[in-house]
Amino acid sequence: MRHTLLFFALFTAYSGATTPTFEEFKKQQLAKQTTFKNDHQLEYQAFRQAYLEEYDKFRDRLLQNWSRPVQSSLLERVEYSADKKTRIIIDEQNSTVTVQTLEDSNETGLKATSQEEALTTNQLLNNVKLSPVLTDIFKDLSLLDKAVKTAKVDIKAQPDKHESEVALINEITSQHEQSLSSLDKNEQLPKAQIDIQKEQLTKEKEQRISNLNNALKKTKEQNLTYKRIKSYTFALPDTYLQKKVAPFVTYYSQFSKDQLSLLLAISHAESSFDPNAKSHIPAFGLMQIVPNSAGLDVARKQFKKDIAPTAKELFDPKTNITYGAGYLDILTTRYLRKINNPISRRYCAIAAYNTGAGNVAKAFNLNRSTNVNKAVALINQLDSEGVYAQLINNLPYDETKKYLQKVSKLDIQYQKNLEQWNLNNKEVNHAK
Repeated sequence: MRHTLLFFALFTAYSGATTPTFEEFKKQQLAKQTTFKNDHQLEYQAFRQAYLEEYDKFRDRLLQNWSRPVQSSLLERVEYSADKKTRIIIDEQNSTVTVQTLEDSNETGLKATSQEEALTTNQLLNNVKLSPVLTDIFKDLSLLDKAVKTAKVDIKAQPDKHESEVALINEITSQHEQSLSSLDKNEQLPKAQIDIQKEQLTKEKEQRISNLNNALKKTKEQNLTYKRIKSYTFALPDTYLQKKVAPFVTYYSQFSKDQLSLLLAISHAESSFDPNAKSHIPAFGLMQIVPNSAGLDVARKQFKKDIAPTAKELFDPKTNITYGAGYLDILTTRYLRKINNPISRRYCAIAAYNTGAGNVAKAFNLNRSTNVNKAVALINQLDSEGVYAQLINNLPYDETKKYLQKVSKLDIQYQKNLEQWNLNNKEVNHAK
């Protein structure tokens, strides 16, 4: 009996020393989750910094040939030749392609013969690494010849240094606004942490502007003479959008046409249908999902799990579209569900996809409150045109205003296109 009691006492003491209580277990798990999230936050911060550092280094290399380096943005896609002396600017909103090369001639208004233009443009296109869809389009030489024959040809001087400096600073400011806007829509972070990160982002922006000024100073010291720019501008073929959408039709086909047009418009604006797209936010894939923001929101509310998707997962088109559609659904059926007019709700959802429902509320609340319910009461007093105007005039960031304008236009465009496209056609639907 004595041995039994001794064994029981020792077992109890041992168990009490090594086995945590349920409360202690919960604290340990919470600590692990916090450490995991903090580690991921640091990883994404390092990614953003590395991305912008490379972006700025590339800009500085371009300054050797171009007084106004242009890189891809929300409004246009830009690709350069290996020697950085030729660039192609794809303006999908206006359905144009502009091929620009540096010109030794000082003659302005030069217009060569159609045959010379076709040969020159063809050579230029071969020197630039194009997106797969554009490469596929230009394999059809008859389309290329037709486009070049109607191309607008222009030669002009490069922008002066002051104009370029203003434009490049605005570019940094725009990227800064994108980062701030992304933080604002992050429902997972406490306000105090968001404020700290915003302060860090502001310091980062100031440092980048300082680095830009140093780069511009160096080019001035080099006494560079910038050559004139010769531009060929012609229309994108009518089949351009259809070819871009084609590889992903299978993944979008589960949605109604009303949903589909908006999903296509957002994918178009966010990544130009590049499944491997990534940005400094950082956001990844077709619909540019931010893992720890929209990604985690969808994971929690729709998949009932507390794990954000990884960048690798978001590079998969099917997964990315699932998260993008899921986030849109959360915006329209939860945060903005009380907006009565479906068109008004659609405008607000587009803006919220970019900047969060709280910033949409700011556009309507007189005290700039992020209270969505108060904003909805005001939104429901306006017609859809009034809601759109209020958003364009009062959204906190210019970047979001441009985003709303672009996606709304694309949404209408895809609504019309979907009426004409046969998405079950084998020539269109060749997704793997």
